[in-house]
Formats: sequence, structure tokens, C-alpha cells
Amino acid sequence: MGEKNFNILLKKYSFGGTLDTLSKFIPFADQYKININLIDLNINPKKNGGLLIRNIDDLNFIYNLKYNTLNILYKNKNIFKEQILFFIKTLCIKYKFFSLVIKFICLILSMNFEKAKNRYRKFFHAQNYIDGNYNQKNYNYLKKFKVLLKEGDFQKIYFNRKSFDIDKEIFFENTITKKKYVCMYVREKSYNLKHNFLKKKNDVIWYGIEDFKEGIYSIINKNLNIIDLSLFKSDTNIPQENYLNIRKNLSYKEIFSIVKNCELFLSTGGGGYEMAKIFKKPTLKVDHEYNIINNFDFSTEKDNIIFCKVFSRIKKRFLSIKEQFESLENLFPNIKYNLNFKFNHDDYEIIKNSNNEIKTLTDTYTFNEEQINEIRQNQTEIFNIKNFYLKKFLPDYFYLMNSNYPINPIINKKFFDDTKDFSDYLENDTVIYNQRKND
Repeated sequence: MGEKNFNILLKKYSFGGTLDTLSKFIPFADQYKININLIDLNINPKKNGGLLIRNIDDLNFIYNLKYNTLNILYKNKNIFKEQILFFIKTLCIKYKFFSLVIKFICLILSMNFEKAKNRYRKFFHAQNYIDGNYNQKNYNYLKKFKVLLKEGDFQKIYFNRKSFDIDKEIFFENTITKKKYVCMYVREKSYNLKHNFLKKKNDVIWYGIEDFKEGIYSIINKNLNIIDLSLFKSDTNIPQENYLNIRKNLSYKEIFSIVKNCELFLSTGGGGYEMAKIFKKPTLKVDHEYNIINNFDFSTEKDNIIFCKVFSRIKKRFLSIKEQFESLENLFPNIKYNLNFKFNHDDYEIIKNSNNEIKTLTDTYTFNEEQINEIRQNQTEIFNIKNFYLKKFLPDYFYLMNSNYPINPIINKKFFDDTKDFSDYLENDTVIYNQRKND
């Protein structure tokens, strides 16, 4: 083992990013019995947006979480040093004046222009932490610990992780939580419009309570209640004795307790969905970002997913799953070698799942291990089309430090059967969609 402490830089500008980083790398450190330093700064390192973070109500919510017997440190000399360095680099990114000051200091220390440039580059690009992103810097940091990661090792640690615990847990209880319940989170459009530096306008499909209403009824009919963590206004037509919207009324500590004790999670993805990963909850996921490159970023091996449909402007019809996986170079034309997953909106449209497809997911999901293994086996050939392409063009570190590969999630069986190949189902959807466009 190399380094003694594992430094994790928290993405405090992103609620979901913070939880995603914790759910993946704290179990990794625990696996190899490495103490953790959490580098926690309430600043936004992105070039756009203000310096201070103002978009999370309780910035210290993470201190309520604990994992196994792992020693997680929040204050020491090493953490303070990394905080100072990260703050200076952030100032250089956001404000040209500070960049010029540091460059001038490098010039004074080097007394040579070329040496000063090299000194500045070395300072600016040095990284002694992991921030959860898939890039060469983070992979190089992992290698400092002399851990030889083979393909699938990181995912195996992730799948075998424990649920986090909550320090001095606060239990929220009412008539709904006294019965078994499902937590639901749907990404809100209003949040991204308010925080526009997140730039999620084109590659996200927005859903509303109406899209999920039939799915909610389906869950209730299974003798499960619904706790909605979205910012929706409660719909009066949904039976209030079975449905509760609580996002605005409770602290994060109370919300965490609710998620920790739920049966499963229903979500589109987005920041709130990451709570399912923290507590290792199986998920019914209606993927709203067409996140096929990251294999739909699933929480457990039991997750059941459906995802957006793709309409080809050239063929004037919907593409099958097989056609999508065979067309990655056209769908994501900038993907080769640089992890640029920008979707080709000129030639294709991303269309959200129908109410009926969401209801089918909630009606027909399975967490039975034998059924899941059979479904996964039947879908492997299709997934291998995508995985072969990605492995050919993406850097090795994308797979070696990725919790979403090589094992794939399972696509809801009926959705897969209907859309694997071009079918009457997709033909009918095409006719309806073209008629709507022409009206």
C-alpha cells in the first residue's frame, strides 16, 4: 500500500455529485483499510457561477453520515493544506488577476520564463485527491495507493458495499411510514433553470407528476406507500393516505432517515437519486439523461431501468435499442478518446418515456435474483455491442475506475422486448409521433 490517507474532495457545488463521490470512494477506501481525509470547501470551482455555494440548504449534511468503522477525518494539517491549494487554483480559474499573480510569483522564484511556465503548470495540474470524475488525474491518484485495479474490481467493491449509517438518526414517522413505502425522486426543471451554470438544458428530459401518476397508482396497488422527495406540489387526485410529498418540510437528516428505511427507490436520476446509492437501495429508474455511456449509472445489481427513446430525423422513425448501440459514433460524434458525451441533437431527438412505459416498469419489475440473472443473460448480447465500441474508443481508466462496468443493469423485460429490434411497437410510436409533429 502506498499513501496512508485517502483524500476525497467533495463536490459541494453539487448535492448529487457529493453523494456519488462518497458512495463510490468511501467503500473503496474501506476495502483497503485506508483512512479518509474529506476536503470540504463551500466554493464553486466551475468557471461559471459565483465563488460561494448557495444552492444547497444544509451544506454540512454529509457530517451526519458514517460508514462501517472507517476513520473519516475532517480536520488536520494535510486537509488544511489541500484546502488552501484548491482555493488558490479555483481563484486562478475564475479570476484572471489571481492567475497572473501566481504566474508572477513563479517567475520571481524561477528567474527564467520557461522554468516559470513549467513551475506554474506543475502547480496548477498537480492533484493530491480524488473528486469522483472519470479522468486521468483521478486515476493517477488511485495508482498512488499501489492498488492494481483490473477491469471489474472497482464495480465489485461498489456492489459489495454496505449501506451508510446516520449519526444520531432522526426517525420521521407518520401514518404513511408505518407501512412499507417507496421513495420517489423526479428531477425538477425549476432547479436547473435557477442554477443555469449546471448547463443541463438540452440533454435532460423533464418529467412531471402527471408522467408518474399511473406508476404511483401501480406502486400503491402493491400495498406500498409513496414518499415523494421531489419539489412537486402534491396532486390532490392521488390518495393522500398513500402518498406524501415532504421535500420542503424536513431537514436532510430526516430525509436521509426516510430513504434509509424505504423498500426501494423510484427515480429519473438527478441529485436526489444519489441518496438511493448512499443507502444501497434497489431502484426503478426512468433514466432522464439518456445516460447510456455510463450504463445508466445504476445503484445495485437489482435495478430495473427504462430509458428515453431516440428519434432519427434522417430515418424519420424511432431507433431500436440495437440500432442505438450500433450508432454511438453518430449519436455522440465527439466521444472518441476525450469522454465528450454531447448528444447529436442535429440528427436525433431524445423523447421521454410514456406514462404507460413508466407504469409497465412499476407493474412488472422484479428483484428476484434468478429472474434478474436470466434477464441479464438475455440482454448481454445487445449490451456487448455498446460495450465493444466504448472499450475500443475510450481510455482504459474509464473502465478501471467505473462502478457501472463490466456488469450491466437490467432493462425492464417488456420495454426491452418491445424496443430491442425495430418492431410494431416502435412503428406505432413513430406514426403517432410524426402525426403530432405535423399537427
